[in-house]
Amino acid sequence: MTVLAFSAHLDDAVLLCGGTLAKYARSGHQVSIVYMCRGKAFRGDEPEEDFLRTREGEIRASASLIGAPVYILGFDEFQIPDSLAAKLRIVEVIRQVQPQVVFAHSPTDRAEDHHQTARLAEVCLAMAWEPMFVTDSPPCRSAMAVYHMDSIAGWQFQPEEFVDIGDTIALKRKMLECHQTRVTPFRGHPVWDVLDWLEVTARYRGVQCGVRYAEAFARGQHWGSVVPSRLLP
Repeated sequence: MTVLAFSAHLDDAVLLCGGTLAKYARSGHQVSIVYMCRGKAFRGDEPEEDFLRTREGEIRASASLIGAPVYILGFDEFQIPDSLAAKLRIVEVIRQVQPQVVFAHSPTDRAEDHHQTARLAEVCLAMAWEPMFVTDSPPCRSAMAVYHMDSIAGWQFQPEEFVDIGDTIALKRKMLECHQTRVTPFRGHPVWDVLDWLEVTARYRGVQCGVRYAEAFARGQHWGSVVPSRLLP
């Protein structure tokens, strides 16, 4: 199968579905990740271009651990555009990948970039079928199952399906550790340490479904995002 994950920020896909993506990859499925934002919000005092070059290297290093191609759209945080031009860029990525399974942020996730990414993913997945929207690649023709990822800290997210990631939690952690510009500034913080977030959330979702570590998902509930079978690993 072909799998595509939408990530608003440069570590969201790892935090919210990295263990599941790793399970797909280990089973021989092709996984791709599209990153909406550039990540300069965590730049600090480093020159912008140097920082963005570092961040791109971290993205590619993390994704390479599961052999995933990456698509970096390069929007600024809190400024993801709602223009036709932006939508056609996203549509082109979808058409290049031709995914059968799509992971997207939950519409209930009210973090601004997450919410906008969720909305654009839904719109652009519908556009990707339509030949009236012309991009370099041909329109999609296969059914796509859409799964909404957990929200940050699980806030206002109601899980419907779970994936046991006990066998990929260590790899998920290694993927997140590649994002040192995101991990290092908050290491040891009592709330914002993202490596702790990974552990706590995976354990909490695991307790809910009777395993050690898990990731939680909800099915897309609109026409074109539902298939008559479970495609999660």
